[in-house]
Amino acid sequence: MKHIGTLFFALALLILHTALEAQTLVWTKTDLPNTDQVYGWHCAPNGLIAFACSGKALYQSSDSGKSWLPSGGMFATRPAYFVIRSNHAWMVGSDVPGTTDVMGLYRSLDNGVTWDSCGWIGTSGVQSNSKGLFVGGGWVDGISRSTDDGFHWTACKSPAISPGQIMDMVVTDSMIVAKTFDGTSMQYWISTNLASSWKQIQVPQGNWDARCAWGSTIIIATNTGLFRTLDQGESWKQISADSGVTKLAMRRDIVLMAMRDKQVKVSFDRGASWTPANSGLADTVADDFAIDDGQVFVSLHGEGLYRGGIDGLSAVHSSDRTTESAMIQITPNPVSTHATVSYSLAADADVQVDLIDALGRVVATVLPQTYQSAGMHYLPIEVAQIPAGILACRVRIGTSSVVGKLVVTH
Repeated sequence: MKHIGTLFFALALLILHTALEAQTLVWTKTDLPNTDQVYGWHCAPNGLIAFACSGKALYQSSDSGKSWLPSGGMFATRPAYFVIRSNHAWMVGSDVPGTTDVMGLYRSLDNGVTWDSCGWIGTSGVQSNSKGLFVGGGWVDGISRSTDDGFHWTACKSPAISPGQIMDMVVTDSMIVAKTFDGTSMQYWISTNLASSWKQIQVPQGNWDARCAWGSTIIIATNTGLFRTLDQGESWKQISADSGVTKLAMRRDIVLMAMRDKQVKVSFDRGASWTPANSGLADTVADDFAIDDGQVFVSLHGEGLYRGGIDGLSAVHSSDRTTESAMIQITPNPVSTHATVSYSLAADADVQVDLIDALGRVVATVLPQTYQSAGMHYLPIEVAQIPAGILACRVRIGTSSVVGKLVVTH
């Protein structure tokens, strides 16, 4: 009987993986107002609060982007150009009062009810990772970092990267990658220690038109196609011959690509294979993407904000693996009410724990995405309200996953 249960579990996962590989995104237009100019948006990790910037105001959603209302306070009627989330605060870039071409950074600690200035003027963008680090890049001020929701900033001094050269940057929990211009050519730098020091890297074709990153993976678009590195820029491999790529976005294994010819494509295996994803979109160029667990957004030029859905978007992907090793243990198992899942982290990492049924549906999130330190961790599991059957207990660690079998009986 034990072997039959194990065989059923493996077969269910195989069917799930095959179904996911055949799926693609289906888009639905949101009711975000003033969507002729959507500059950017960001979702909180739990998907309950989201903000979107338009050319006229900042809008807020409490239902994962299905409906939108104007945010209160100073952004009820003024433009916002980017929005991002740190551990405890929302950050918005907007014109400094009395100016039309000077960007300022503003912070809210109460989900948009009130805002205050961070005293950071002249920024061209801010990014964050799960450590709460913000990195501002601009022509005037170079790169700076904050570890306290923008209350204090430290300039990232480096002989290699000086103020006035920053063209672009991308931030993950593992690294910060910066694109600079020295007056003659583009140069590329990587830091793996919170921007304290930098190492120059080489990129294919000597330039990128678009980029995305997650963990130690970087994907760039050049005039000859897409290239990917899995080792922080040490080596590169071409993964697509698509040219004319204008925008890339990545979260874990999911990658989205927008092209000048109005095509949108999606990959569920970090760019190894691609599927067309224009179903439901207006016939125009995609300006930008945002990916969060369970939800995907795209803004179309002059057409507004679309929300994408796919069955099992947060389910087990083809890169996940099943194991019965000591890396993940569930006791007792079978279980009717309460159990404990334990796992060991070799290093600090983002961790999320979900229970998934045989159809790939997340039936319970035991642990929302949380940054945890290395060592053993123990989490309680409540299954009293979950139907009896065989579930997958998936522990996401960084960009990979470990899956264990959980048998629920009542």
